[in-house]
Amino acid sequence: MGTRRKNDKQFKIDAVNLLKNNNKNATEVASDLGIRQDLLSR
Repeated sequence: MGTRRKNDKQFKIDAVNLLKNNNKNATEVASDLGIRQDLLSR
């Protein structure tokens, strides 16, 4: 089991903005950010 990483509020806002403003899908954006796709979709 891995170590749980806590992201700050600005990281979360930026991640959602990347998803909304890019021509990439959630899987691609999540991969670029190093997070799981289901975390981004939430």
